[in-house]
Amino acid sequence: MPGEVFPMIHGGSTPGQTGTSLPGLQLIIDNVPFKAHIDSVRINKTQISCDTFDFAGLGYVNTNAVASWDWNFGDGTSHVFTQDTGHRYTVAGPYTVKLIITDINGCRDSITTDIQADVLDFDFSYQIMPVIL
Repeated sequence: MPGEVFPMIHGGSTPGQTGTSLPGLQLIIDNVPFKAHIDSVRINKTQISCDTFDFAGLGYVNTNAVASWDWNFGDGTSHVFTQDTGHRYTVAGPYTVKLIITDINGCRDSITTDIQADVLDFDFSYQIMPVIL
């Protein structure tokens, strides 16, 4: 029954262990299941150019506001701690972007998304070759 109080617990009936008496210990029984404060987290991504992306973090919470945002772009660069951010990749390849949000109670949730960065590398140097007649 919700709110029922058990005044004392005795234990230690296992052979070889000394029993423990805990006078005054009260266990509150509640049948309301735990409800996570963060319902879900989402990433909206927009590719701006071959190597540049904009990311928007979306945190859906029940009651407590999101306290922190943590972006990991998967390329070894520093994390960014804002809700929305942009990132430019310097090496072409596939990357996994991860967003972790934390609410004011310390509850955390995360999501990942995969992107493909294409870094263009142009060689504008040229050499004039002599013409042999």
